[in-house]
Amino acid sequence: MPLSTMPANAAAPSRSRFSAWFQTNEAEEASGFLARLYATPHSLELQHGKGLDMRLHGFNVGRLGVSRVQYGVPAIAWVEEARRTAWMFSTVLQGSCRLGRDPVVYGTGEAAVYAPSANHEIRMSADLALVNLRVEDADMASACRALLGSDLAHGLRFDAIKPDAEADKPGFRHLLARMELTPQYTQAGAEKLDQALQEAALFELLLLWPNSYTRYMGQDAALPRSTRLARDYIHAHAADSPTLAEIAAAAGVGARALALGFKRHLRMSPMRYLLQCRLDGVREALQRQGDRHTVTDLAFAWGFFNLGDFAARYRERFGELPHETRLRRTR
Repeated sequence: MPLSTMPANAAAPSRSRFSAWFQTNEAEEASGFLARLYATPHSLELQHGKGLDMRLHGFNVGRLGVSRVQYGVPAIAWVEEARRTAWMFSTVLQGSCRLGRDPVVYGTGEAAVYAPSANHEIRMSADLALVNLRVEDADMASACRALLGSDLAHGLRFDAIKPDAEADKPGFRHLLARMELTPQYTQAGAEKLDQALQEAALFELLLLWPNSYTRYMGQDAALPRSTRLARDYIHAHAADSPTLAEIAAAAGVGARALALGFKRHLRMSPMRYLLQCRLDGVREALQRQGDRHTVTDLAFAWGFFNLGDFAARYRERFGELPHETRLRRTR
């Protein structure tokens, strides 16, 4: 029985990715584990003072983390902003909850999202069971750029509450269920499968959950042919650092016309777009091969020979230094 219909206390199906991660009757232990899992300060107040039966099951797909949690007692959870770098998408499997002092009660099938830069408070019923999807902000922004075919002109924001819970049955919960029910393989190619699953999940999430870029998602069809040709050429040859003249020649237009097309439709110059693609290439390589190659090796492979300038541009784009990306890969 998939996650979309499975009661929280049912045993996970044999082909489910879910496995038992944690169980405790101690509030302090629960808070500590959740703080480590979600990489942010987390506190828990039991409304009855005792009776906690916290159970958490989870699995990872690439850098995505899916967790199913229940406490077995009325409780209030506080999650602080601190240095949180991830979005949290949460849906109610059973029971009910309220967000902060909001009088609105959210029940089965309803979902909310918590931004990286916000504190939040959840008031939970005793029978509440939640499924949380944790997405690194950098990965979400990268997926959004890929869908748009351009850099982000402003910050990415999601509607706090996913509307039309009943109408969403083919949507968010089914997205989670598909990840859950995709078998985990042990062959060498399994990592690539998970990376593809992560990319597909983020694309779908951006398309189904209203956000500040929803109205731009169909923009690709409106791009002029020359701009599309140039963009696709850049994607295919980014590691070779082509010149503006080479990109323009591949698009069949002059350099000035190419620059005007990019500025109008992609809100940046062709060379800025190329730079973004090269930085994205290094980041992807660090995430996939960071345990086998140094930052310097991968920077050189993508045409970055001034390492100080490269590190500054990388930090500007992703909010962290290259070696920090690599450290997460090699832990």
